[in-house]
Amino acid sequence: VRPHRLQGMKYLVPPLVGILILLGLTLRAGDASWRLMMITPAIFAMVSSNYVFGATLPETSQWSLAERLVILGLCQGAVLTASLLWCIREQPIRPDRALRIERWGERGVWAMLVLFALHLAFEWV
Repeated sequence: VRPHRLQGMKYLVPPLVGILILLGLTLRAGDASWRLMMITPAIFAMVSSNYVFGATLPETSQWSLAERLVILGLCQGAVLTASLLWCIREQPIRPDRALRIERWGERGVWAMLVLFALHLAFEWV
């Protein structure tokens, strides 16, 4: 592998790890409060990598793929956080509604990933 290609990959790894953490949280590995706690490292990975992009990449008028991944991850984190907070609030009152809210939040996270992939596919064609 050429060294200059590895240099570009180091910018994509942190946001991809954050997105994978968020996608893993949609698999219902525990209760909602535990999953809400695990969103913090994913968002930290996004924000810290965005800081590195701003410090090392040259200024352009277009967004790089790494910056787009950060935006995707932050949007997914916001949707998942909102749905989990709403789910925790509704759980003691109406457990069936809380489960529905949780499922729709998870579907929203996956839908964002699909729409992002379609956006990239049509942009590069």
